[in-house]
This record gives sequence, structure tokens and C-alpha cells, in this order.
Amino acid sequence: MRNLEKIGSSSELSQAWTIVVASAVGLGLGITGLPFYSMGQFLRPLSQQFGWGRAAISGAALCLSIGSVITSPIIGRVVDRIGVRRVALVSMPATALGFFALALNSGSLVAFYATWLAISFLGCGTTPVVWTRAISTWFNRQRGLALGVTLCGTGVAALIAPLILGRLIVRYGWRAGYVSEGVGILLLAWPLAWLFLRERGEVTGHASGGPLRPVTSRSGASRRDAFRSPNFWRLFIGIFIIAIVLSGLIVHLVPMMLDHGLTLAHATQIMSLLGFAIISGRLAIGFLLDRLPPALVALALLMLPAIACWLLVSGGSPLVATILLGLATGADTDLLPYLTSRCFGLRNYAELFGWLLSAASLGGGLGPVLAGRVHDASGNYDIALYAGLFMAITGALLIGTVKPDRVPARQQPVDANAVDNPVGAAQER
Repeated sequence: MRNLEKIGSSSELSQAWTIVVASAVGLGLGITGLPFYSMGQFLRPLSQQFGWGRAAISGAALCLSIGSVITSPIIGRVVDRIGVRRVALVSMPATALGFFALALNSGSLVAFYATWLAISFLGCGTTPVVWTRAISTWFNRQRGLALGVTLCGTGVAALIAPLILGRLIVRYGWRAGYVSEGVGILLLAWPLAWLFLRERGEVTGHASGGPLRPVTSRSGASRRDAFRSPNFWRLFIGIFIIAIVLSGLIVHLVPMMLDHGLTLAHATQIMSLLGFAIISGRLAIGFLLDRLPPALVALALLMLPAIACWLLVSGGSPLVATILLGLATGADTDLLPYLTSRCFGLRNYAELFGWLLSAASLGGGLGPVLAGRVHDASGNYDIALYAGLFMAITGALLIGTVKPDRVPARQQPVDANAVDNPVGAAQER
């Protein structure tokens, strides 16, 4: 039995690597990936053509987040019941149409907001709720690493977007930038999801040829027990605060550097390093979560945005600040699904994670708008950076006190082998 479990654990990634690839690409091109990390590239072109202020354009992030706040718990419940594949395959083409609509805007700020709000609803099936649910059904002992690799999809988007979209916008205009985002979803993310995206219970075999019994239930807390847990509210409030800080800094990072005298080319080069840092952060956090106490890892890594704020407001290195932000972004989005699955199990995972993602989305939408308003009112970002420093410390302390080993007692009975070691159990059968 123990030998079978060791074999199953070591082969989780080798058996389900296509799930990881499809999920990583879908996440990177979904509404929490490329659109967010490319938003800063459109600030100046839209402002120059239509005369909109930075705070007004940053309102797109708030519109995107409003839809996520509303839809994340709903889509989570749907995913828990009908599976990830159907939801993702419908949502991705609809999201692409939304980006094509953005390219048709003729100068109406109301239409601009309405289109982003529509994208947030149409793209609700491309959020981490979907992709991390699929990953969590395939991985147990290597779940942290698998989630880290999957969530690197947004890091790759942050790495590529400033370079490719920046050149497209300079040469062909901002409309071409939005069109390219939609084309990427249709030609890359959707085919991979159609070919490979499955939950573990939706297949009849695995790479080594043995049978995989469908998983019809998951252990875990009921919604009532989860909502009564201090763990849930520490995660909810903590991720809301951290998201405000990170989103405000990332969206306004290029303008911050330009305001401090850097050229657009230099600022873009530094911004492209954000992707490397995000990828490094997510791989590192995935490795560490499988080996160290999650609360300790969370506390250490979520203090990094506070240091980045101090560097930016005190005239320190924008390069170092960018790297710290990337590492923290990788940590924060990897921690949330991992802690959700470990604290509350998989029984209502997608819905509970949906509620937490709503908090993160709301914070992510407010951050750029608040930072933009501070800039428009004061002429610089200093007040926003000082506030971000103290908020980042608060959020890190909240999430750092979560205890994943304390799961509410009321659980749904399941086959322990199928949950604790699904691959090993399958091989034993």
C-alpha cells in the first residue's frame, strides 16, 4: 500500500501535465491574466486620443472587478456541479468577442465601461475558480507545485504583454492591441482547453493505462461551517487588502516610473521583468507550500509589497520594487487556492474560492482607481504609496495567521484513498 502511494504521488505531475498546460494558458489569457497586466499599456494612448484621465481609464479595472465580485461565487457553484470543461469552453469565445468590441469604441467612456463590465460577466469562466478546481482534483501531495505552475500562466502574460502589445500599439494603435487579445483566446487558449481540460472524475484511464474511478464526492466543510470559520474571514479580508495594494501598484507602475524621469522604453523593459518575478514567485511558493507551514510562507512573502511601496516612495530602485511586486503577486494568488483547498476541502471548493476571489477582485478593481485619484488630486503617488505600505503589512498579518490544519468538523464522508492520494488509490484498484 505505501509503495503504491509513493508511486502515485511521484507520478501526479507526469500523468496530468496536459491539464496543467491547458489551465496555465487559459488562466494567462483569461480575464484575471492578460487584460489586467496589459491595462497600463493602454493608459497613455487612450488618454491622448480621447482626453480621458488616468483615473477614468483605470475605472476599467473596477468594472472588470465588479463582474468578478458578482459572478465568482455563482460560477463556483456551477463549476462544483457541472464541471470545469463546459464552463470554460463557453466562456472563452464570449470573452474574445468582448475584446473585439473594445476595439470599436469611438470615444464614449460609458461604452468603454459597459464593454469591460460585459467582459467581466462573459469571462467569469476563465478565472482561477475554474482552472484551480481542475488542478485540485488531480493533485494532492504535489498540489502546491501544480498550482504554482498553473498560475505561472498569468506571469507569462505579464512577461509577454508589455513587449508584444507595446510594439503593436506603437505601430498599429491601441485598437490592434485589444483585437490581439481576443485572437489569442480563440487560437490558443480555447483549443488547448477543448483538447485537454478535464476534471479527474471525467476520465476513464490515465497515462500508465490503469483505470481511474470517477470521483463522485469530495471531503470538506459545508458552506455554513466555512462561513463560520475565522480562517475564512482572515483570508477574505486579508486578500481584499493585499489586492488593493498590488493592483494599484502594478497598473500604475509604468506611469510612476515615467513620472520619475524614466523613458517609456526603460520603463517597459523594467515592467517586463514583472513576469519573470511572478513566475519565479509562483514556482517558489508552490515548492515551499508542499514543505513548510503555509502561514509562515504567507507572512514572509506578503510583506514584500510593503517593501516595494517604501522603495518607490523613498526614491529607491524601481527595478527591485518591480521584482518584489512580482514575487508577491505570485505568492498571493498561489496561496489563496492552496489555503482554500487545505482549510475547507474540495466539497464546496469552487464556491468558497469564488467568494474569496470576489474579495480579491473587488480589491483589484479599487486599487488602480484609488491610486489614480490620489495622483490626479495631488500630482504624485506618495500618499498612495504610504497607505499601501501599512495596508500590505495588515493584509500579510491576517493571512499569516490562517491555520490550514483547522478544518470545520462537519464533513461529507468519502473514500479516503480517493481523496488523500487519488493517483495511488487508482493504481491500487
